[in-house]
Amino acid sequence: MSGRETTVASVASDNATFDEDPGAAKPVLHRAIEAHLPNPRRYARSLTRDAVAADDLVQECIARALAKIHLW
Repeated sequence: MSGRETTVASVASDNATFDEDPGAAKPVLHRAIEAHLPNPRRYARSLTRDAVAADDLVQECIARALAKIHLW
């Protein structure tokens, strides 16, 4: 990304599951989302033709999805 830095928080357990504790699943979910980000970014860039607008679009999409994750 142009001039942006990405930081990743370290996590104590790589094997957290949804059964253990609601907070323990967040690191696993965040890694899964992060692994899939290149595809929506690429699609958003094809729609917007602007890298910054595309990143904003993907960020808004992920934020909305996470806000409604309780519905799954």
